[in-house]
Amino acid sequence: MGDDDDEPSAPSVDETPSDEAERRFGVNLRSLREARSMSQVRFAEEMSARGWPWHQQTVTRVETGRRMVRFGEAHAAAAILAVTLDRFGWSGPEAGERDLVATANGRLRQAWHEAALAVARLRDACDAAGRAAERAAKSAFPRVRDAARGLAEDVEDCTLETALAEADRIRERDTGGAG
Repeated sequence: MGDDDDEPSAPSVDETPSDEAERRFGVNLRSLREARSMSQVRFAEEMSARGWPWHQQTVTRVETGRRMVRFGEAHAAAAILAVTLDRFGWSGPEAGERDLVATANGRLRQAWHEAALAVARLRDACDAAGRAAERAAKSAFPRVRDAARGLAEDVEDCTLETALAEADRIRERDTGGAG
């Protein structure tokens, strides 16, 4: 493999630039469609719903580069797959690397959302525990007042900062210090 593996390959002697563009469009259409777990039939139905009378066989011919695509069809395909038109022209290596970045971004956003939900749950639990500790501190029963003091201490200890410190300890343990 050479240093220019990520560069678009030149069309073969028998292949025109137009043939290469149709082939690349088809390869990307298939890749994007399959990444969304969308069947050829479903994609054809979506195209038809947008005024382009496609059938499953049409999708097959486009994906194999045996049928050219009109600009309006390409625009509809991009809308269905939620991509830009230029995405259909990407080379395999470019698309693969971009997909890795998109996957990392998706995982980051998902983890961030889960962390935000956990923080909201922690704050709600701290508020509820604080109210419970205040009520229990006024109890006529000594054991309940003792439990209230322990709960109040836990409320003081269970902060976002201590949760972050614990997360760091868990991460250190699970990754062996790498990361």
